Amino acid sequence: TELPLPAPDGAPRVVADFIEVCSIGMTDMNAAIEALDRSYWIAEQDQGSATLMMGGHQSESIAKTIIQLIPIDFAHAEGMSCQVIGRVPETGLDITSLNELAGFEGAFQEFGLDEDANSIGRFSAIGPNGHPVTIQTFVPSGAFYNLSMTTMRPRTPSGSNQE
Repeated sequence: TELPLPAPDGAPRVVADFIEVCSIGMTDMNAAIEALDRSYWIAEQDQGSATLMMGGHQSESIAKTIIQLIPIDFAHAEGMSCQVIGRVPETGLDITSLNELAGFEGAFQEFGLDEDANSIGRFSAIGPNGHPVTIQTFVPSGAFYNLSMTTMRPRTPSGSNQE
């Protein structure tokens, strides 16, 4: 699957931003930050925020929706994680357009009944570098939603005798 991904036709703006910005961030965090800076997102300035202390970037929209880009930097894995977190609008949040992402496979599952239903989505594809790119979504009824995109690749720890 080629990155960055275009937003699916008809996707709500926050879903379109999630797909466009996060898929840029999977290969180039600085380009993703530049895309945010050119849009309506406002960069986090609190140097004491956990996101910034982890080497990441956080922006907020007028609607108090947050987008975070966080590098994954572990002894055995490196990569990038990007998530959008916000309150589910009274009219709901339609994320079914994620079914249309080229190269991704997965599905949504609904749990609960009618107005108390929760939607969980899990999708994956192989990125241009040969490593998996995953999308996980959680959209509960009337609470905060989380849209997350992640990629990781293994690495050998430096100075370690572990295999």
